[in-house]
Amino acid sequence: MGFVNRIRTVHLANKAEAELAGYQKTERPQLLDSAIAGLEQLVLPEFTPPGEPAAAGRHFRLADALRMRYESLEDAADLDRALRHAEIAVALPPATDDVRVGSLLLHATILYIKANGSDAPGDVAAALAAFDLARAAVPESGFPMRDVVSSAIASQSAVMLAARFRHTGDVADLEEARIRSTAALEGEFFSEADADAALSNLALVLGDLAELRADLDLAEQAVTLGERLVDVAGLPAARRSTLLANLARFRELRYELGGDLADLTAAADAAAASTESLAPDDHAAVALVRLNTLAAVLMRRYEAERSLDDLERVKVLFNHVVRHPATPEADRRSALTNLAWAFRTHYGVTGEVKVLDDALVLVSYAIAKAEEQADGVDPDDPSFRWTLDQLGVLLRLRYEATGDVEDLEAAETAGRRASNGSLHDPVEHGGHAVNLATIVQARIARGLEPDEHRAALDETVTLLRAGLAVTAGGPDRVGVQANLADALIERHALLGDGRDLAEALALCRDASASTAGTPQQRVRAARTLGMTAPDPHDALQAYRRALDVLRDAVHPAIERAAREAVLHEHRGLAVEAASKAIAAGDPSAALELLERGRGVLWSQSLRFTADLARLRVEHHELAEDLLSVHVDLDRLATSGPTRFGGADSRADLRRALSTRRTSLLEHIRGLRGFESFQRLPDAAALAGTGSRGTVIVLVIAEQRCDALVVDGAGVRSAPLPVTREDVHELAAEMLTTIDDIYDPESAVVNARKTFAAQLSRLYDAVAGPALDAAGIPSHGTADDLPRVWWCPTGVLGLLPVHLAGTHTGTGNAVIDRVVSSYTPTVRELLARGESQVDVSWDDVLVVNPPHLEGTAELEGAGAEARDVVDRFPHARALVGEQATADRVLDALSTVSWAHFACHGVQDLDNPSQAGLVLKDRALSFDEIAAAATRPGAAVVFSACDTARGGLPVLDEALTLVAAARFAGFEHVVGSLYSAHDLVTAQVMARFYTALSAAEPGTDRVARALHAAVLAVRADQRGRAPDTWGGLVHVGW
Repeated sequence: MGFVNRIRTVHLANKAEAELAGYQKTERPQLLDSAIAGLEQLVLPEFTPPGEPAAAGRHFRLADALRMRYESLEDAADLDRALRHAEIAVALPPATDDVRVGSLLLHATILYIKANGSDAPGDVAAALAAFDLARAAVPESGFPMRDVVSSAIASQSAVMLAARFRHTGDVADLEEARIRSTAALEGEFFSEADADAALSNLALVLGDLAELRADLDLAEQAVTLGERLVDVAGLPAARRSTLLANLARFRELRYELGGDLADLTAAADAAAASTESLAPDDHAAVALVRLNTLAAVLMRRYEAERSLDDLERVKVLFNHVVRHPATPEADRRSALTNLAWAFRTHYGVTGEVKVLDDALVLVSYAIAKAEEQADGVDPDDPSFRWTLDQLGVLLRLRYEATGDVEDLEAAETAGRRASNGSLHDPVEHGGHAVNLATIVQARIARGLEPDEHRAALDETVTLLRAGLAVTAGGPDRVGVQANLADALIERHALLGDGRDLAEALALCRDASASTAGTPQQRVRAARTLGMTAPDPHDALQAYRRALDVLRDAVHPAIERAAREAVLHEHRGLAVEAASKAIAAGDPSAALELLERGRGVLWSQSLRFTADLARLRVEHHELAEDLLSVHVDLDRLATSGPTRFGGADSRADLRRALSTRRTSLLEHIRGLRGFESFQRLPDAAALAGTGSRGTVIVLVIAEQRCDALVVDGAGVRSAPLPVTREDVHELAAEMLTTIDDIYDPESAVVNARKTFAAQLSRLYDAVAGPALDAAGIPSHGTADDLPRVWWCPTGVLGLLPVHLAGTHTGTGNAVIDRVVSSYTPTVRELLARGESQVDVSWDDVLVVNPPHLEGTAELEGAGAEARDVVDRFPHARALVGEQATADRVLDALSTVSWAHFACHGVQDLDNPSQAGLVLKDRALSFDEIAAAATRPGAAVVFSACDTARGGLPVLDEALTLVAAARFAGFEHVVGSLYSAHDLVTAQVMARFYTALSAAEPGTDRVARALHAAVLAVRADQRGRAPDTWGGLVHVGW
């Protein structure tokens, strides 16, 4: 090489080094581009002839510069060229040990980058081989960079070992990855960023091991490292996003192993933050991955908590990924399947078959797009099998909804295709096997010949055992345990093999006790154990566990509709448990179990209770703080946007308020004398409710029907001469008859005769025997009849038990034996205690809106309202145009007595949508429940359906009457069905006359209503009881 070339060589080398140094300080891409151009010129034969001692070093520098530009721009050509020059550097004789080791390490690092991008087994193997060569080349001594280089090799090779584990399933690779990651952290690093990368690698390996072994301790370690990493200041946005996404995964994993729902919320927060740390326009592909991660975490939280806000966010996020132009086609197909999964879940809430149809369109499209690929469907593609699996599940659900056998056959075909295609991977196969088992179970339910039935049951058990064998822990395992227990119980019923029953009971015990399962899974397992356990003590303990977990599952952090959906899913649980206790000869336990599982939603909103009244006296600020939290939770009970922001803000506020509520309750219960504040009363306390009268709880269960009588003698049970099927049939008939009576096109006279006959049947089958069991005389003096509080369960809550009997001629009727009131639960009477509020007739509100277009004319409502106003001259009248929702709400919070003469609306399928029709809009159930800020004396709803609940959650008493009662009013009067307004006006006139003449006392509201109804019945000669008998009293 001539002198000039030597000078030019030195100049090129120095210039390139200076530009590289400048780029590393400023990250100006022009400097890196110029350095690469200079280095490419420098390695030409003109400047680096054969045998040049510096050749290896120069190719090394060029490869490293190309690697840096690839990491900035992600141009695959740069990575390919970097690899080529690194290979040249490795092949050339090195000038020094530094160059030799550096070239080998750089070569391995570039292969590592390539393998990370492709995840191809060949690339992973090549990277691992290169790291082994680099590690072998590091001198034992005399090499100043030994610790730094060794740490880099150990850290990056650990990542490749973890990648190889994902391909081969060889746990030894994962263990070696942990060893190398740990060793790397004991050494030194080129930079702080490299040290953080090594720490991140270890966290990922610990997460993989925790998932593999279902090891909560390892998950804890991964979370700790993840939290440490995201707390580092000054992280680049993309790096911070990655670390937050990893932390979300670790927290979700810890939830799955430990069952702490707080981890799921923390995981959702981290996943959301990981999306916010990126600018989507600059990092579209990565941002879409983050959104997908967030959607998956929210879906998991929905499965645990059933918050509809979460489900809606999941659908929005998956839909965004599907529609985004930057989404790779394979990811789009996966997102389509995930979106269908969300729709499938939504179907579980609504039961609308159209939702299933929409989900099937999405999955079918994803399958068609996969099959349209030029090279066909990759047989090793697990995402395609996941799509087939979901197709099978969706078709099975639609079959169960519609009975279309073709759907069931197609479901089994898809499920078997997914299951059989994954036999080489036990973990994947286990997941498909579980879903295939549900399809086989649907075929069994359709009806099979004995031999086919047994074979199908055997296959179901085999499939579920395959799923259980590879499900290490968490909610998935608990769900499989419950499914397998059901299959074993069914096989035991068919074949009588005691081993099946013993295994099923053991599975249920394990699943119901697991803290890792979702509340719904644990309730299901405990309920199955309660139904199946041969020992009554074990059965009742299982039911107690199921009811306690259910109460925890419907916490105020989720919207009411979601809580109602959970309660609907487990409907009848408390009644079933009580029936078991009655059969075991323990009526006190039956009452306690009923109280654990009924009125759950209202128990979360009890504000004006006796213990709260005492708290307000002794710790006023604490009581007001708790009251404020409850009011805010009630106002946020529905989903959707609020003045605080979108649905996300509403959900976050609910969670924060729920946490605050829990903290306040814990603090209050730590005070002397308040240890049992708002806790469920025990059996002895519940029995004490009968000291002031008789409470009759009507228990209508599949196994048996009984009356639980609570009076001064304690708690006892008596069988009723009726079956649940009889009661359901009578309820359906009576509800139809009531509709017919108020249908202008029906034969009203015949419908009223039918209704009278049905009341007689209700008396003979239920009310009469219950009163006999309570020792109530068959006749009494009208002025001195005993009080009875009816507490019906199930569909009886929709029927007029207080009106049962014969009202013309001879015969018995409830109204002639007792003064009836209703209570949604026994503990509600106990919690409220005796009347805390005196009636002030100077503090009365009367509401009577004008006739509105599209509603029936209420001929008697106006006269009724004027009569009440005339009786109480100081009453505040919101009549006609003045009867707006906001004015009524403001007034309700200040009055002691309110009277409504208007239309009421109720939806049997959606009872929390009940309302009162006012001038401008309906006053909703939620608004009434949250209206009062102090106790009031009474509300009279002279309006249709205000005491009628709904079918989905019959034992929750979601009625306008209950809303007013729990809002703080001591007495509430309302109607069980559509009211005849002219006759109702007569009842109201008699009611207020009797009330004004009555002596002060807690009985006077109930007795005044009873006297009014008796008087109008006499006027009507007992005819048409639907017109005068629908009004009921709730309260003491």
